This record gives sequence, structure tokens and C-alpha cells, in this order.
Amino acid sequence: MNQIKIEWLVAAGIIVGVVAVIYFLVKTHEETSRSEIDKWLEQELARALAEKLHQSTKDVLQALQSKSDDELTAKIREMVDSAQLTFTRASSVSEVEIRLNLDYKNGTSFSVATNWDWDRLPEPIRSEFLQTGRDTVSRPWLFL
Repeated sequence: MNQIKIEWLVAAGIIVGVVAVIYFLVKTHEETSRSEIDKWLEQELARALAEKLHQSTKDVLQALQSKSDDELTAKIREMVDSAQLTFTRASSVSEVEIRLNLDYKNGTSFSVATNWDWDRLPEPIRSEFLQTGRDTVSRPWLFL
């Protein structure tokens, strides 16, 4: 009788351990995906804003990451109206286009896109595609 209880406890422990490892791996993948997209987004924003502001890309990138002077941050806020990421499923099942659309308050805009593998997307984006059945998912990007 005790042997059966011990076997059940061991089995339950193994199941809990496996579930914990899977959860950790999924969470780590999601953070890595989000981090990769954030890096791409920040670099593209810095490049576009640096050109508009006649500043170095490095200084603008630091401002976007809240690591620089308040004057440059204020200039960015004054200039930018909105920014949005749009994820669009391509004809290939495994490929998704990520597009950054940046609108300036003076009426001009900037747009850049890259293609990503489905598996590299953050889980919430993949889930929304699957739950809604739509080919496009959009997210606003809030400045500073």
C-alpha cells in the first residue's frame, strides 16, 4: 500500500517538474522574442528620429531607452504623433511581416518592415492570430 502511494507521489513530482520546465522555456522564449522585436523597433525608431532631429542615432537610441538628457526626449515627444507595430501573416504559414509605422505631428510619416519566423513571435501575438483568425494584429507603441 505504501509503495503505491510513493509511486504516485514520484509520478506527480515528475509531472510537476516537467510542467515547470515547459513553462520556464515558453516564458524564456516569449521574453527573448519580445526583446528581439523591441531591439529592432528601437533601432529603426532611432535611425528615423535621428535623421529628422539631426542627431546621432546613438543619442536618440539612448533617449528612447530613457538613458539620456531630457531635452532630446522632449524633442522626440514634440515631434512624434504615434507609432504602431503591425504584424501581418504572409502567404507562407511560417512567415510574418512586422511593420513599424511612425507618424509625425507635421503630417509626415516613416514606415519600415521586416519578416520574422512565426516561432520567433511573442506568444500573445501568435495567440491573437489563432483566436481571431485575422491576418493582421496591431499594437501601438507608446513613447517614453
